[in-house]
Amino acid sequence: MRLNRIFTVALALSVVTLGFAERVPQEWVKRYQALSKTITSLNFDGFKKFVADDYVWVKPDGTQLDREQSLAEFASLFTMKKITGGETVLKVTMVGDTVDVDYRATWNLLDKKGSKMKFEENGTDSWKQVDGVWKIYRTVDH
Repeated sequence: MRLNRIFTVALALSVVTLGFAERVPQEWVKRYQALSKTITSLNFDGFKKFVADDYVWVKPDGTQLDREQSLAEFASLFTMKKITGGETVLKVTMVGDTVDVDYRATWNLLDKKGSKMKFEENGTDSWKQVDGVWKIYRTVDH
């Protein structure tokens, strides 16, 4: 009888959790669409506006780069002839006055020599408001 009750409670909690986990606020979907547009339109200045001054990028191997170092690496992306693709928001989690966004990015790159590349990554961006504007202050690539 006790095992049956535990199973019922666990099942009920799972259903409630799944119900909330599936919803992604449209505000964040739109924010990532705008971010993706800066990349596909090769608008590096627009992209930089999404990145906080204290930004840190954590690569899969654990290497951490500050904003200046990160933007220096990202800059080569904006020299491509063409970029298609985008970022899909998978999950949004409020953490105090910040927001963590799990995403999947898929980019198709065409460089100026005609070479094609495909780039895929999963990561988590952490956002905070800076002077009333949401900015990414940390990205952790998985």
